[in-house]
Amino acid sequence: MNKEQNTQKQWLPIWISISMIAGMLIGFSMRDQFPSTSFFSFEKKSLLGEIEALIKKKYVDEVDFKSINDSAIQTILAKLDPHSVHIPAKDLESVNDDIHGQFVGVGIEFISILDTTNIVRLLPGGSAEKNGLKIGDQIIEADGKSLIGLKEDSIRSKIKGAEKSNITLTIKRLGELKKITLPRTRISINSIEAEYMINKEVGYIKLTQFTTETYREFMTSLTELKKQGMVNLILDLRGNTGGVLDEAVEIADEFLSGDKLITYTEGKHLPKKEYRCKREGQFENGDLILLCDEESASASEILLGALQDWDRAKIFGTRSFGKGLVQEQYELSDNSALRLTVARYFTPIGRCIQRSYANGKAAYYMNETSDSTNKKRVFLSSKGKKLYDGGGIEPDIKIDQDSLFSNTYEALYDKGIQLSSLAYIAYLSQKKSGAKISKVRLENAWIQTLPDSISMQISSLKPEFIEVVSHIVEANIVRMEDGISEYQKTLNRYDPVVKAAVLSLTK
Repeated sequence: MNKEQNTQKQWLPIWISISMIAGMLIGFSMRDQFPSTSFFSFEKKSLLGEIEALIKKKYVDEVDFKSINDSAIQTILAKLDPHSVHIPAKDLESVNDDIHGQFVGVGIEFISILDTTNIVRLLPGGSAEKNGLKIGDQIIEADGKSLIGLKEDSIRSKIKGAEKSNITLTIKRLGELKKITLPRTRISINSIEAEYMINKEVGYIKLTQFTTETYREFMTSLTELKKQGMVNLILDLRGNTGGVLDEAVEIADEFLSGDKLITYTEGKHLPKKEYRCKREGQFENGDLILLCDEESASASEILLGALQDWDRAKIFGTRSFGKGLVQEQYELSDNSALRLTVARYFTPIGRCIQRSYANGKAAYYMNETSDSTNKKRVFLSSKGKKLYDGGGIEPDIKIDQDSLFSNTYEALYDKGIQLSSLAYIAYLSQKKSGAKISKVRLENAWIQTLPDSISMQISSLKPEFIEVVSHIVEANIVRMEDGISEYQKTLNRYDPVVKAAVLSLTK
């Protein structure tokens, strides 16, 4: 090694040290410009983090921080909109199942009468139906634990369980006890509650939710009705609280021509995204009426708003709920999830129909927000009809809920009588006689099948109330005998909104 190389070797550590010090000094001098990336200081804790650290280090007693964090999360979310929510890990599976139109169970619906659990419906495809359970069976025990006297929520929790696990139910049928072991399976819930031809030209579809399977199910129903000669359609969205936005867009595409705009979304951190028609629809020309009420929300309102803006359909009923916010779901480290509002959706002409939640969450969900607190601007439909934003979708033909029905329910409530119990008791009595109740004219005759104490109370109602009760009891009995589609068909015969829609289409 020569002298020059030796000198360089001696000075190398010194030059490295000088370079490091210089770099550190430069970094230190720039720390105020880049506080989050400076390696001279740690990221500053949030105020909540500081308080938590102090409590852990200094507080006199042990603290349940999970409970505190849960309360803090709820407090933060309460300052946002009503639809931004935290979903605990224990509830996440059932919430996700709702999106897919499924649930895990044995496939029964029940009511409690005189502290006893009575089966009133068997869901198609459920293990209860497959293993021979019947409407009228009473469930006495679940896995050896008595259900007598329990509230319905407690009964559900005892019957509920993991997919593919078994449950043993003790059933009472005609006075005899029997144990039946059932597997808990995944059961699909169809979005289409009813589909049938009201007359030779008018078809009817009852759409109850928007899941990932809704569009496929809807197309099956639409195709079947067209085969039966449907020219005009009534699409019932009453009670449909929404669900998957894309499914509502796909259905709207079946009614609208060209590349029309169906809806668009936009948020502070999300750019504008348009949803347009992309194919020829299967029902672009027939007359179309949509039914809605105060429970029609979210994805339902996307469909309602698009067809109203383009003057493609008439809307009958009462004002829709008014939810114009879009949520995304984020999984968290503890297996829970945050469903956070990230954007607003708008109808084709730019309406956001979100109603005010300034009066608080309770008033918002009770539909107590007054029109005066809602933002109202005038828009014009494709044919120049005046439409408004804020506060839901206003129907073209407003038909208020029949006060006779609400007054009847109130009269029954005052007497402590449940309509579901009345129908079940009448069904069992009629079944003993061997007659098919759906083919028997009920009127007041069914009242005589009830226990004397109940029949006397029913008979004491006003005649118009008795008529309403008879209609509803008849429909519920038909549901137990022939399924939910026939139930809806029976109800529709007495429904003033459906009657008005049919009359409009047959003029």
